[in-house]
Amino acid sequence: MNYAELSSMHQKEVDAFPLRAAFSPAQLKTGMEALGVESKNELHDIGGGCFIRRSDKDAFYEMMERHSNQLEKALEDDAFAIGALIYELNNHEYVITGNPSEAMEILDFNIDNPRHVNLLNEALQQGSFQE
Repeated sequence: MNYAELSSMHQKEVDAFPLRAAFSPAQLKTGMEALGVESKNELHDIGGGCFIRRSDKDAFYEMMERHSNQLEKALEDDAFAIGALIYELNNHEYVITGNPSEAMEILDFNIDNPRHVNLLNEALQQGSFQE
């Protein structure tokens, strides 16, 4: 499985999780109805305007931790990590900005880590980043 496939698998699981977003009182009311809750006390804020049922909190954070662990384990493989970097360099418009920092950050890679620097250099050599 490559990085795009793993990311897609994770996204499908998040999309299937009962969560809602609200940016107005009307959207909050609609979201609460969709989740089958009657009180704001039954909600848990997960940030970015999103919320879940308080009763689903443990399951949500377990899912997120599992996703993080799966990605961390996969990134131990150099070929996977290089592919992930190429994907994120393209996703964060490296061809335009010439700055790899957003791609590095999204993968929790650090410019002070020699392995991460080597993987970045390899990704830059293997990727197609010409205008």
